[in-house]
This record gives sequence, structure tokens and C-alpha cells, in this order.
Amino acid sequence: MTIAGTLADALSGPDLSSGAYTVQDSAGGSLTGTLAFTATGAYAFKLSLSTQTPAGTTRTFRITVSGKDKQGNTGSAVTTFTVSG
Repeated sequence: MTIAGTLADALSGPDLSSGAYTVQDSAGGSLTGTLAFTATGAYAFKLSLSTQTPAGTTRTFRITVSGKDKQGNTGSAVTTFTVSG
């Protein structure tokens, strides 16, 4: 899957090297990584997640993307999706 978005800051602009992501899996796994922003604050990265889920159960993934502006202020966005077995 591809995760994409934009970090916006009208005053100081995005810190291009401050991007990070975390994936939390209700099955107990987690994954972290870094990402780079373009000069306009856009980002896109690919994740490969195992979505195997036993029949009759659900598995939830929570993906958090964070970044900073050039003044050091932090922002984040979260998305969650559920897979049913």
C-alpha cells in the first residue's frame, strides 16, 4: 500500500528531513521508519503489511505519520484500517 499526504506550514515551512512513521498492529507487531518531505511538504512511501487474519476475527492497523516545521513544531496524522478474517 502507498501512504501519501502533505505536511503544511505556511510560516516557516516543513523540516524536510523530520518525517517518521509508526505502524501498530493489533496482533502485536509494530514497525517504524523515516520518510522525506518534498520542498512543498508532500510525502509518499510504500508499506507491505501482512493482513492474514484468522476466520471470524479482525485485525486493526494504526498508521501515524509525523513531521516538524523549521521552528521545531511537531504535527501528526493518523489513519486506521481493519481487516476481517
